[in-house]
Amino acid sequence: MRVVASHGLGNQLFQYVFAHSLIDSNRNVSFENSPIFPQNYHYQLTEIQSLCHHLSFRKNFTINHNSIFGRSVYKLKISGLMSNYILGVKTSQIIREADLDKFTFNKDKYLLDGSNIILMGFWQHWGFVESEIDSAVSEISKFLQDLPVPKLLSTTGRKRLVVHVRRGNYLQRGLDQILGVVNPASYRSVIKSLLEKNPGLEVYTLTDDIDLINNTDYGPLFGHIINPNEVDVWQAIKLMSEADFVLAANSTLSWWGALLATMQGGKGFIPSKFHKNIDSGDAFFSPRLQLYEVEYL
Repeated sequence: MRVVASHGLGNQLFQYVFAHSLIDSNRNVSFENSPIFPQNYHYQLTEIQSLCHHLSFRKNFTINHNSIFGRSVYKLKISGLMSNYILGVKTSQIIREADLDKFTFNKDKYLLDGSNIILMGFWQHWGFVESEIDSAVSEISKFLQDLPVPKLLSTTGRKRLVVHVRRGNYLQRGLDQILGVVNPASYRSVIKSLLEKNPGLEVYTLTDDIDLINNTDYGPLFGHIINPNEVDVWQAIKLMSEADFVLAANSTLSWWGALLATMQGGKGFIPSKFHKNIDSGDAFFSPRLQLYEVEYL
């Protein structure tokens, strides 16, 4: 049985724990990268593989957007055919989450007979994560412990709030009307409440928007703004995981940051409606996390 990882780090972590949830004594589960990633994305779990003794790993050729070959494949619109060839789908059965009930947790549904099955999807549900707290999630936490980060934070010892503002690629790819961009006012309401209850709280804002520091909708209340050139996505999750409070965007990246913070005694807040125009049910509403009222731009 093979689980394919794709898209950004937050999604890949969901796919990683989902693969762990399929393991039993009679089943070998392989985890591998998709040959196709959206532009500016790539497989992010190579280093964490060394900590995992539960899955087998397979490395597939990636059709790189920046290579001459890759650009030609995408221009000719044959990337799907190339991906199928690389994955060897002719000799496998493909199960796509898009053809099943998305945003649901039912492990038994995916415990399929047969070894040559390829599972492709996001598998986003807190239930998969909770079921693998002592395996996959433990591996993620251990990897973060040893990960160095730039010295961006003060050493005053005061409590820390890390806010995540997701705007960049949602706006660039026209996803703001589907996934949504959280209204700054929704963030401000939570930040003010936390500052009132925790005098001296230090506020840091992580963002994928390089120009956020010049956006007047995000003022002094957002504290020190850390742009995407200062930390990579793994470092961003580490900073969130070590915070006393995490105010997440509607992003799987900061969902993971918020969840991991709760495992170290922090508090994580996620939007009460996780997507603007997608019904994800309770898929992201882990009992470990608190909900905040959200409006979308």
